[in-house]
Amino acid sequence: MTRHILTLRPHDGSPGREVPLTHFPFRIGRSQDNDLCLPFLSVSTRHLEIRATDADLLLLDLGSTNGTRLEGRPLSPGSPVSATLPCTLHLGDVCMELRPQLREFELTVAASNTELRHQADSLAGEFISRDRTLPCFEILSGPDTGRRFYLDPDSPRLTLGTTDAADLTLRLSCQPALLATLSWQSTRCVLTPETDSLLFDGQPMTAEHLLTSGDRFVIGPLELLFFDPLQHTLELSEPAPQAPSPRVVPPDTDTFPQKPQRKSAPLTGLERALILLGSLTALVTAALLFWFFLQASGA
Repeated sequence: MTRHILTLRPHDGSPGREVPLTHFPFRIGRSQDNDLCLPFLSVSTRHLEIRATDADLLLLDLGSTNGTRLEGRPLSPGSPVSATLPCTLHLGDVCMELRPQLREFELTVAASNTELRHQADSLAGEFISRDRTLPCFEILSGPDTGRRFYLDPDSPRLTLGTTDAADLTLRLSCQPALLATLSWQSTRCVLTPETDSLLFDGQPMTAEHLLTSGDRFVIGPLELLFFDPLQHTLELSEPAPQAPSPRVVPPDTDTFPQKPQRKSAPLTGLERALILLGSLTALVTAALLFWFFLQASGA
């Protein structure tokens, strides 16, 4: 069975993040209830749906504000279009590539080489992962090198330890049963150390730490890497300085928000009285001048 994969393409040409299409229909949009959430300004709440038939894939724009382009051609909302793979898609100003993935049996060619076999095992593991957009810990060195622990944002609290009672179990001896707890702060993961044997930047951790993609930790002979695909993609997707691009309409709106006009403060009672007194003075002065003019004319 042919599998398919989406690769997000950052503006600076850096390697993109890959997201496998594990089921169909596969929906993409800004809302978190989509199969792939893209929190970008130009992406609508529900932007694109990918469907599968026996012969090919169909792309359906769900009435997005900034539109979907297939190889530069805009899709008509509500009209499914067949995609010839590989192809390039633009959802607003977010670029991605849709292509077929390796067949599972093709991974067996790596069996004779340790490094290639590890790469093949990683790919195979990703096929059964429910969502490659989830953050994870990967063991860089030590027991179970290459193993990944995916973190589920739906779990309010996870434990990292050395026994089967922990949610994430590390095969380490002579270490405490509970090493750290993980919780969520909005969409970011927070690590709270439970022992001073957990090192960050070569120093024992003593306070909670807001995890950033690329953070590395050492526990005895084991080194852990924290990786957040979505956070990493957002960082890579900052465009390099270039000529101004066409303005993008904010999602789910028809026009650009207008700059609010500054309103003057209401007049106080004293200010109104002074204005009225000035007006009366001007009228009296005009009346006196007119009267003197009449007197001079009569004389």
